[in-house]
Amino acid sequence: AMANACNLIKKFTRFSGETFALLIAILFLQQAITGLVEEFQVDSASSSFLSTVNGIFGLLLAFVYVWASHTLSSARSWRFGLSFIRAILADYGFAIMIVALSAVSFALKTDDPAVPQRM
Repeated sequence: AMANACNLIKKFTRFSGETFALLIAILFLQQAITGLVEEFQVDSASSSFLSTVNGIFGLLLAFVYVWASHTLSSARSWRFGLSFIRAILADYGFAIMIVALSAVSFALKTDDPAVPQRM
């Protein structure tokens, strides 16, 4: 009690939580980069041109996600729109973009077996 050791536990607990969050973020980034690289791989059923187009489309979706999520995260400081809508966009912009871009990706599917598909 005299050394006030309880305050040290607070600092170590926060450090452990931040370190674990960093580890999870690095794992997610590694999986995302692996997935983007796999978009360019050619299987035997599809042509290399279609695989390249599919990979470029995947990169485009990734860059649009990063840009739009970053833009939406600053929605609280916008001067237009209702404040509660700006707050929702700022808080949930990342999830909104995941849903929207996933919908774009799956809406552009085709039944042609020569075109590589994600799922």
